[in-house]
Amino acid sequence: MKKYDLLKVLRRQDFRWWLIGVAFLGMGLGATYLFVDVLGLPVIWGTLFSLLLGAIFRFFALDRWVFQKNSDGTTLRFIKYQVSHAASYAVGWGLINLFVIVGIHYLQATILATAVTTLVTMASHFQWVWKPQKRWVESDRYL
Repeated sequence: MKKYDLLKVLRRQDFRWWLIGVAFLGMGLGATYLFVDVLGLPVIWGTLFSLLLGAIFRFFALDRWVFQKNSDGTTLRFIKYQVSHAASYAVGWGLINLFVIVGIHYLQATILATAVTTLVTMASHFQWVWKPQKRWVESDRYL
């Protein structure tokens, strides 16, 4: 791959979105391990705390690096982001704990549940949370 091709790929929003997702999957696994194995929390609480903590930090990584937004509208985007993830969290958290009940290790269960919810969150991010807003201009008034 030529140098300029690599730079083009690194600038793509979808590539950066996936990169952040993989990075936060690793951090989420580490946080889950910390809550469950180190701090001794039950899996049900360790996974919940890990998901919630990751959501806050992941929003800012996505907002600033992937979608390159400034502080204008951050609160609204943060709310939309959390709403879009509420269903994903519920499904993911439920799947993780269901997988654990049927005998899958909690870290493997986390990876499986993440795979299930990834496509839904990607669609909601690109099509709702960070969808470019059409700016109203005076000339639109006469259309």
